[in-house]
Amino acid sequence: VNGAGSNLVVSSDSGSYSQYAYLAGRASFGARTPGATGTLKVTEGGVFDVIATGLEENPQVRFGRDMGTIGVGIVDGEGSQINITQAAQSAHYAGPRMLVGIQGDGKLTVRNGGAVNLDGENAQLIVSVAGDSYGPAPTSLLPQSELIIQSGGVVTVDQQGAGFNTIAAGDGV
Repeated sequence: VNGAGSNLVVSSDSGSYSQYAYLAGRASFGARTPGATGTLKVTEGGVFDVIATGLEENPQVRFGRDMGTIGVGIVDGEGSQINITQAAQSAHYAGPRMLVGIQGDGKLTVRNGGAVNLDGENAQLIVSVAGDSYGPAPTSLLPQSELIIQSGGVVTVDQQGAGFNTIAAGDGV
C-alpha cells in the first residue's frame, strides 16, 4: 500500500464468511504451508485498515501464523499506518489483535513516522506467541520474532478506557 491516498480495507461490512459468524476481518502474512512467506509494505503515507464495524469482532493482522512460515510487515514513512479497529463492544472478549510470530517467524518494523494503531476493547499486541489456539508450541526451534520501532515510529494500543499504551522509537520496553 504505497502513497498518500492509497488505502486497503479489510472489514466486516459485508458480514463474516467464517464458520464463526462473530469473527471480523483477518489478514495473515506467512500462513498455513511451511515455507510460506508473506510481506505487507505500507509506505509513503499509505494506509491499511482492518475494521470490525458491527456485531463481528476480533479483527486481526498476523505475521508468521503457522509453524515454518515467515511474515514480514514494514510501516515506513510519515502518515503510513496499519489501523486495527473494533468499533462495537466485544461480546466474546476478543478485541483487535496484532500477532507478530504465532508459531512462525514474524517481524514488524515501524519507522520514519509510520504508525500502528490498535483501537478497541481488549486490544492486544502480541510478539512471539509460540503456540496458542493455533496449536501447541513447536518442540524444536522456537520462532524468532521481533517488533522494531525506529526513527519516529509509533505503536499505540488503546483499549477504550480499560488501558492505553503508546510505544515510540527510543522508548524502553
